[in-house]
Amino acid sequence: PLSFILTVSGIRAAVDDYAKHKEDAARARKPYLVYCPHTAKNSPGKTEKRKNGIVSKAPTHYFYKPSGDLCCGDIIMINQNEVFPADILCIATAHAKGHSFVETASLDGETNLKVKEAVSSIHTNLPYQKINDDEKDEQKRKAAIYSAVSQVS
Repeated sequence: PLSFILTVSGIRAAVDDYAKHKEDAARARKPYLVYCPHTAKNSPGKTEKRKNGIVSKAPTHYFYKPSGDLCCGDIIMINQNEVFPADILCIATAHAKGHSFVETASLDGETNLKVKEAVSSIHTNLPYQKINDDEKDEQKRKAAIYSAVSQVS
């Protein structure tokens, strides 16, 4: 009886570990938009994401990078209602005061929104805060963010 219980427990643990491994691998493949004009220009294949037969094109100067390949110093764009890694630093937001509202239910089980603030030395040095749909304004905003980050570094 004891060997049967140990065998069943071992098999159950192995099945659980395999399921967790598959989930971690899927999470590591999730693509994020990373700001890098050089890579986006020289690797056009990385500027498109295919999901269920639908092709999404990355904004100018951005490319898609799997979350498992993200490195310290990568500047990523997070859009509203998007799941993102917990260990990122918010450097700028569309909110005038640099606030963003984050739900941390997957970390601590709380479903209420928490206010997170952008790095004030970068956010306040941006030439403007308003995000327009105009592509020219978007390019200026991205260039300003990249410039502000490099000045603080």
